[in-house]
Amino acid sequence: MPPRFAPLRTVAGFLAIPLGCVITAGWLVHSRPAWCVMWALAGSMFVGIKVSSLIGVEWWTAKPWRLLGYLFAWPGLNAQAFLFRLKEPATISGREALVAAVNLGAGLTLLGWATRHAHTAGAVPVAWTGMSGIVLFCHFGVFRCLSIAWRWCGVEARPVMCNPIRATSLSEFWSHRWNTAFADAARILILRPAAPALGLRWATLLVYLLSGLAHEVVVSVPARGGWGGPTLYFLIQGLGTTLERRFGPRAGTFIRGDQGWLWTLFWVIAPLPLLLHRPFAERVLVPLFQWLADEIPRSI
Repeated sequence: MPPRFAPLRTVAGFLAIPLGCVITAGWLVHSRPAWCVMWALAGSMFVGIKVSSLIGVEWWTAKPWRLLGYLFAWPGLNAQAFLFRLKEPATISGREALVAAVNLGAGLTLLGWATRHAHTAGAVPVAWTGMSGIVLFCHFGVFRCLSIAWRWCGVEARPVMCNPIRATSLSEFWSHRWNTAFADAARILILRPAAPALGLRWATLLVYLLSGLAHEVVVSVPARGGWGGPTLYFLIQGLGTTLERRFGPRAGTFIRGDQGWLWTLFWVIAPLPLLLHRPFAERVLVPLFQWLADEIPRSI
């Protein structure tokens, strides 16, 4: 490998751990229902990335309670910040706590609707409502509560979701507002090592490509269909981000302010059916909520 591309070995090393975890999990659960496969693949990928995030970090010198918290009680993936950065305990506003509580309630409401109507409503409304409920409950609710608790203890733990609806560019949306845990991991494990070899533009596109492939594993593999949709979705996001660099605020063109907000909303939402495709809805999400509908009454 030419010296210029040597840093890509680092990227490959970081990716080898989650890939190994995913392959192992897939082998263990391949005969289980599709929704079990989905959760197993998603969980194993997260564990693998979490382990990779500790590479190059002197985690053994961290306080034990911080290390345990990072491993088992925090979904973020920036080990250096969580384990070692010292901050004054944050003052948590009542509004932030209220928003987290509302998100928890709204998520449970949507999950309840999807479960109650899993056998009677169409696949698309059940899947999209249920998926929205999962995201609201977990990412905007539970994870926000964990962020509040850790920041109150003086740990740097920015929310996983940072008001993504306010983003006025795709770059801002994916880098700083939506799922900041993955954004941090992508920046540390892929973008920084790859940029010297590929240049920032191609390294950024590599991040989007790998994001698409990761979602193929979690979405298309359990569904055994919809192949290529998630990858195409994220490549479209990469294309939009590239266009922003040419037509964005620095170029003095239209992608700014309210126009930037509409631009971002369009690029994120319009191709969503590629990401959450019909095979995933029909073969993974609907059976999950049907199982919940059947099992919850038995456990009460």
